Amino acid sequence: MKNTWLRYFNKYFLQFFIFTTFIQLSVAQECKFPESEIEPFFFDIKADLPPDSVIVDTAVDPPDAQLRLINVRSNNLPDVYAQLRLVNVRSNNLPEIDYTEKFDIEQRARGQFMVLSRSTLQLPRYPSSFNETYLYMTVLCNNQAYPLITVRVRNFNSFSPKFYNEPYEVVLPGKSTVNTLISTPLLALDSDPEIKYPITYKIESGQYSDEFALIASRTDFHPIKSLPKQFRTNSNWRPEQLPPIVKLHVQQQPRDHEYRLNISATDSGTPPKKTFATLRVIIGTIRSTEYLKFTQKEYYANFSKLMTVDTEILPNTVILADITEQTPKRKRSRV
Repeated sequence: MKNTWLRYFNKYFLQFFIFTTFIQLSVAQECKFPESEIEPFFFDIKADLPPDSVIVDTAVDPPDAQLRLINVRSNNLPDVYAQLRLVNVRSNNLPEIDYTEKFDIEQRARGQFMVLSRSTLQLPRYPSSFNETYLYMTVLCNNQAYPLITVRVRNFNSFSPKFYNEPYEVVLPGKSTVNTLISTPLLALDSDPEIKYPITYKIESGQYSDEFALIASRTDFHPIKSLPKQFRTNSNWRPEQLPPIVKLHVQQQPRDHEYRLNISATDSGTPPKKTFATLRVIIGTIRSTEYLKFTQKEYYANFSKLMTVDTEILPNTVILADITEQTPKRKRSRV
């Protein structure tokens, strides 16, 4: 009888001991973030924030907790895991982004830790119209998941307008009268996301520049297939996003003169950014016996693999061309 009682006592005591130990371990493994209990973690950051910037600097309890960032999701932009949630990630032709790979956790002593950005957080470029996104970060702490941090990424006019297909030249008939309109090859685009085409054109300076004005057409636009490659990848352009054909408006009777007009393209950001180009206006016709010849056979420039799209590659010497009446020599290709 005594042995039976001891056997039952040992059995239930062992079960009770295992149960209480499990409860203690569970309580010990639970993580607390004291600063988030006062106010939820919410942070505003710029889309052009440099890599390795600190997003969050806070602490966890217990101090020896093991932390790992396991999930970062956007509220309005597609990510590489969206297909697992049966979301059509191609609906807007936006690039798939692995947001989790863009951040990292760095732990320090006494439970202190930081969340850092590891790469650029730029939003999808124009013609995307998403100017901001909310990122929801889930942290794994001692093998338990905590939806801990919300980050709002906003675009604040990161880019300046850029002229494409330079140099610009237009021939104006010698008998052109006041109010004549002629199409120009001017084309400027801005990579910042916008709902509609954001650029305005203006003649800033030039000899007799007050004799002309620039007017953006309301009916004629550059076709998508003629735009630079990086803008053609997204085919879902809204009509109001297409760059208009810019026309030269004659305000005074043109002189028998070659004009070089300093043109500006200004975006709609706050504050606005501006870039410049030159428009050559030729009155009459170009002499068919004149040719352009480069001053050098080859030009050299430095290129780095760190350069991104639209980075300007500057040659070591200025590229110049002279007018000559000699027919340029052309090499015949052999078949």
